[in-house]
Amino acid sequence: MDIFQRNWEALRATRPALAAQMESMLPDPRYYRLIETPSGVPSLELTNAEGKTTLWHSRYEPIREVQRELQALDHSRIYVPLFGGLGLGYGLRALWNNYRDEFFDAIVLEPDPSIFRLAMQVTRLDDLFADPRLHLHLGTDLDAWAELVRRIIPAIMSSTVQYIPHRPSQQNHSPFFASALASLHQRIQLTQAEFDLMIKSGARIQDNLWDNLPRIVSSIGLSQVRGLLEGKPAIVIAAGPSLDKNVHRLRGQEHRFTLIAVDTAYRTLKQQGIDPHIVVTTDPTELNARHFEGIKPAPHTLLAFDPEVYSTIPISWPFRDRKSVV
Repeated sequence: MDIFQRNWEALRATRPALAAQMESMLPDPRYYRLIETPSGVPSLELTNAEGKTTLWHSRYEPIREVQRELQALDHSRIYVPLFGGLGLGYGLRALWNNYRDEFFDAIVLEPDPSIFRLAMQVTRLDDLFADPRLHLHLGTDLDAWAELVRRIIPAIMSSTVQYIPHRPSQQNHSPFFASALASLHQRIQLTQAEFDLMIKSGARIQDNLWDNLPRIVSSIGLSQVRGLLEGKPAIVIAAGPSLDKNVHRLRGQEHRFTLIAVDTAYRTLKQQGIDPHIVVTTDPTELNARHFEGIKPAPHTLLAFDPEVYSTIPISWPFRDRKSVV
């Protein structure tokens, strides 16, 4: 069994859709050309659409090259290695051979599936494909990348990300990598903010959950309203200078659109005589409750609330025929 077949069998067991994609993919030899090196393992010449050729690994000793790159890792603490470009898999293989006990999960971010296909052809990765710690993102779909980050954010937040850039990949796909890293950092910052909120407001959140329990039990669950607005245009309304400037445009639109307002925009709408169909609130702090003080909701307005929201909000909301969504 050759290298690709071993890798493909392992990939099929854990990622059958990706295995099917790799089985039918043949990198175009006009643009992807494996070249021999004195060390006995191939390097790669990649030619782009403009005819510019980039050497993907050392022309002499690709393995030694990636081993030097891995020496920059900080081995003093647990980490999540993130490969910005797989290359021909030499760096990933060396990481598993030498440091597999040092990290939690490992991530490969490879924008070019043809590169991944060539790596499967020249580097044994079958044991890595069987390891649940390895996470792969192929292609340039940033939404799919954000979803992968969301799934493994606990491992990321429990350690630290160490970025291992493959320089030729970075040069050929710099906008993609810049966007992907920005998305990652944004998720880390958001999760850290959520951690800080839980630490700072943990006691308040527990009190809110207890106080909100009667409304949680008696309100409509999200599953019961799924698809309710399918095919109907909606306007999502948030607070800010643009709302203050343009709120008058929403007056009289209640019958044409579903108006969905965040809590911070609710008072501005009511002051203009506009009753949204849905008001959404999630903040567990007492400060958030001030957005609702002195306001009488319209009978048709639904409150969509997080169970942890400050308790005076759902408790004081007019309750008619299950008008709240939790």
